[in-house]
Amino acid sequence: MASSNAASRQPRHPLLTCALAVLLFIFIDEAAFRTGWYQAKVSVFSSSPSTLLTMSRWEQSHVTPGMREIAIIGNSQLDEAFYPPAFTQQNPNFPYHIVRLTAPGTWPRSWYYLLKSLDPTRRRFKEILVSSDGYKVIQDYRPLPDDFQEAVNILPLVPISDWLEFIESYPGWQNRLKIATILLFPSHAYAADIQDVILHPKIRLSEYGDAYDKYHFQPWKFEINDSVNVSLAGFAMDPKTCKVLAMPLDDPSIEGGLLAATTNFYNHDQREENERRNADFDVFWYTKILQMYQGSPTKIIFLQVPNMPAPFCNMAPLPDAPDIRDELPKMPNLSFLDPVMFAKLNQPQYFRDEIHLNLQGQSLFTAELGDYLIKSLSGGQS
Repeated sequence: MASSNAASRQPRHPLLTCALAVLLFIFIDEAAFRTGWYQAKVSVFSSSPSTLLTMSRWEQSHVTPGMREIAIIGNSQLDEAFYPPAFTQQNPNFPYHIVRLTAPGTWPRSWYYLLKSLDPTRRRFKEILVSSDGYKVIQDYRPLPDDFQEAVNILPLVPISDWLEFIESYPGWQNRLKIATILLFPSHAYAADIQDVILHPKIRLSEYGDAYDKYHFQPWKFEINDSVNVSLAGFAMDPKTCKVLAMPLDDPSIEGGLLAATTNFYNHDQREENERRNADFDVFWYTKILQMYQGSPTKIIFLQVPNMPAPFCNMAPLPDAPDIRDELPKMPNLSFLDPVMFAKLNQPQYFRDEIHLNLQGQSLFTAELGDYLIKSLSGGQS
């Protein structure tokens, strides 16, 4: 009798049971991470897939109609260089709303999908200012074409219709398999973020977390971070040998970044190869942004942010480095700001580390870019 009862409890259709279990897992996985439930319960972590999604949803719910918005898009270099509250204070009657689409660790591939999610009609923005750390492409501080972390960050913004193209943008079948996996099972992309929630529940599930979200995604309200008051004034380097002659700060993290930037790890051929790789990556995704806005009244304007406090051996472009101004398609709504505009800020006293401006540099950059916006939108400059 016992054996017959046990037999009756065994699944009669094991394959069907397995299939239903897989479907249930997919349903829970999609419901938790694709609908926004997880993002609504947990505060954003700067390197999680929630970052760009939260930014996109915030901006989608705060649209100024009538093409009265100026988008400024870039990574941490532009994020720390331009401070919208200071611009607003200096120009209280400016008739356009600044949409600040800057997030650390993002690159043209991220910006393409962010703009695609925010501007489906291609008529939301009067101008889009796109950050470049150099029109002549540098070899460092770029993601590799197969950078998995960038895929994790972009994941929530990629529509199903773009899945195949997104997967194919990564080289090699192993990379493409990893990308396909996180697209089908988004919980895989959130694994590190979930671990962080478990380790820091008070921060990620508290009012402090909510305050962080407001800090990052409501740029009109956040306070300036005290860390930008650091200055590299006094830093000196031999321009011929790149030997560091004076290191002004006793900070291991800043010193490490400066030493890495001044150490030439590559020979000439390797540097050419790295610059070409980075140029191909940038040009491909910048071109997709331009094609997306082809025929649109929106102007696409590139600006070269201050990118280094000294001509670092490991970062400064070679004389014959690729120039995106030569390689991007010519379009009537495309223009480039003169790189000389911000070149004077490439000095140690305006930087807090090897790539980010400090408070003084931020103030000068914001004023300079603000002057351009005022002149441009009043018809004084094209």
